[in-house]
Amino acid sequence: ALNLEPDYGVLEVTSAPSGAEILIDGEPTGQRTPFTFPPRKSGTYQVTVTLPPLYLPQVRSVELGKGLSTKLEIPLDANFGGIEVTSEPAGLAIVLDGAPTNKVTPALLEPVPVGVHEVQLQSLTHAAGLQRVTVQKAQRASTRFEAQARLGRLKVTAEVVDRDDGLAFSVVDAG
Repeated sequence: ALNLEPDYGVLEVTSAPSGAEILIDGEPTGQRTPFTFPPRKSGTYQVTVTLPPLYLPQVRSVELGKGLSTKLEIPLDANFGGIEVTSEPAGLAIVLDGAPTNKVTPALLEPVPVGVHEVQLQSLTHAAGLQRVTVQKAQRASTRFEAQARLGRLKVTAEVVDRDDGLAFSVVDAG
């Protein structure tokens, strides 16, 4: 009778926050945290968890022992900040990188990935332009808009036309 020792280990990977993609030795596993892998050959593995664009990838080396279960807890490093947007007047719709945010000024946009972003305000009654804002890790950038009222003139000229069935109005010039 031979007494064989197991040559496998069980790996459980968690992250904070959860939902990060798990790679082992640089290869995608198709799994997200938290996940417990079925038994795999004992040895050393490089485990990467990634949750872009708001978190930086984290890599850990893990040794799977023969017949042992190993729990790998990996906190993710945040890679985002925020943007405070204000305007005069308040209540203008905020657009970030061309997409509506469903927020109006004043508002805090968070989380926003690190990098340069375009902030616009939309309004039927005011023009506010576009501003580029640089977001840094764990920082709040701020931007303020001085919106200009959209004023215009409408000139309407009309004449009365006498028709057999009664009077009618027609617009001759609008501009």
